[in-house]
Amino acid sequence: MGAILCNPRQVIIGLGFIVLGLAVYLLGRPVWQISLLPDPWFPGWSTTLVSGRVTASLPSFFHVLGFSLLCAGIVAANRRACLLICGLWAFINAVFEFLQTDFFYHFCESRLQEGRLYGSATIWLKNYSLNAVYDHGDLLAVILGAIGAYWVI
Repeated sequence: MGAILCNPRQVIIGLGFIVLGLAVYLLGRPVWQISLLPDPWFPGWSTTLVSGRVTASLPSFFHVLGFSLLCAGIVAANRRACLLICGLWAFINAVFEFLQTDFFYHFCESRLQEGRLYGSATIWLKNYSLNAVYDHGDLLAVILGAIGAYWVI
């Protein structure tokens, strides 16, 4: 039986980037965009402490970078597996970015009204799309996060 962690240092670095991304997200986003915690958990200064054009996309960058390093540090034994992991995290994040587009919101809304789609998952996706903000900068951050993770590995 082999070791559970292929690279413990990589796992720790990945967790650090995930925590850093979560901190930027919680401190730089308006409360209405965050569904992780109830309103009383947020400080009144949240959107003024960490805000700006660059920091707006940092959570996307850190998410892909952190989760790629974390997963590769746990399971990847070679560079090809690391490339696959980085690519999958970039793909997952790009899909969630697409779910934030107005196109997707109107797609869900029209299908719900027509009765062609139904269920709590569809309503959740529609509401996610309504409350989220699509940004090309986030897609660039996703790509750079995957490249950065592969470079670190």
